[in-house]
Amino acid sequence: MPNPVVPSSNIPPARVRAWLRAALDSWVRDGVVTPETAQVITERHGLDQPGRGAGPLLAAVLLGIGGLLIGGGVIAMVAANWDAIPAAVKIAGLFVLLLGLHWASFVMFGSGRDRLGHGLLLAACLVFGGGIGLMAQVFHITSSTGLAWLLWSAGALASAWAAGSTPSGLLALGIGAVWFGFYGVASRNYPEWVLIAAPYAMLAAFGGLARERNSRALAGATAVVFVIALAMACSTLGGRGSAWAAGLVAAGLLVWAGADWLGPVSRDTVRVIGVGAMAVAAYVASFHEIHEQMSARMFANPAAVMLPAATCSAGLILAALSWRTEPPTVARRRVSWLVLSGAATVALAYFLPAVFGLATDILSTLLGNVAVLLFAAAALASGFSEFHRGHFWAGTFLAVALVLTRFFEYDTDLMLKAFGFISCGVVVMYAGIEYERWLKRRTASETAATGVDHGDAV
Repeated sequence: MPNPVVPSSNIPPARVRAWLRAALDSWVRDGVVTPETAQVITERHGLDQPGRGAGPLLAAVLLGIGGLLIGGGVIAMVAANWDAIPAAVKIAGLFVLLLGLHWASFVMFGSGRDRLGHGLLLAACLVFGGGIGLMAQVFHITSSTGLAWLLWSAGALASAWAAGSTPSGLLALGIGAVWFGFYGVASRNYPEWVLIAAPYAMLAAFGGLARERNSRALAGATAVVFVIALAMACSTLGGRGSAWAAGLVAAGLLVWAGADWLGPVSRDTVRVIGVGAMAVAAYVASFHEIHEQMSARMFANPAAVMLPAATCSAGLILAALSWRTEPPTVARRRVSWLVLSGAATVALAYFLPAVFGLATDILSTLLGNVAVLLFAAAALASGFSEFHRGHFWAGTFLAVALVLTRFFEYDTDLMLKAFGFISCGVVVMYAGIEYERWLKRRTASETAATGVDHGDAV
């Protein structure tokens, strides 16, 4: 008796499943695979269920929202009757409720009802956060609100790791981001080493969970939080000027270089976030007025120089290790060199005024413009070589935005601006038409080579 087929936990998108169904029919006709193998592939990847992707996602969202509402309702109910409940009952009730929700969620995970388990675990995490504040009232403990948010995030993260729960990991990440933004950096009640270590601690903890769960959503959210947190830390340490932008460049480079570590599912998303962070910093550096606000005192605190410099170094080391472990293709290597060149250029745009003062502001502005064009070229190259339509249009938008910004920023003749706008519009339209034609030619050539219609290019 053949072993039952275990369904894959990673069901492809509907368009991919439709293409694979058509390909399997052709492969069976040509004798490439047997009908039995085709049936196994169909059952494993849900090819006979075209609508399988949206239903579970909607159910997961609804169960997650339900878990959040249940947790919030329990907290509100306990708070409303807080004065009437004896202290012993308060403590026992909180522990019983907390343990009960965790136990119920693990039972659901064990029985295969993972979505309901995630919802119950979200409710447990909310009850844990409410319990921290209620327990402090029971024992009249005076402490900072920031510490409560930090403990709440740590507890939710522990539950997420124990259960392998992406929704609870996202909740813990959001709580940690609130702690860092509103109580870590803003309050300045913590020593400098906490501000420096916290972004990396969140990157390691939540990035590791994202890799363990193979979650694109958690990986992308972690990358965004890390980029913003490091930029805020550099701004706080620098005290003035554009130290935050130096942090943005460093964090973006590290995120881009470490994307391979997260696996193929999350890699492209994290790379886009890293390059996007560096491109934002480069665009800011392209304005002449920005450099007029810089001075050699921008990095009066040595930590504000060492932090982005060390982060950039770590990013370069990660990129070198990644290339050595898995050498990139020629096309990927070309894109990577463009990204690295853009990162080096925008880093110089910010570090030169910090070291030499305003004497380099014109050069720094030029470097900022060059860096934006390099990132745009990297996106365009990725769009062509890796068949990413979104990357192509992102690179086009970045280049056009730079040109239009320079026309508006500098006081040039109106007729010259009009000519420039028309020229840019014609070039962009021509590039878009040619790119779409190239996509169709590539799709047609692949169809002719394989004998299978892949559908529209993506």
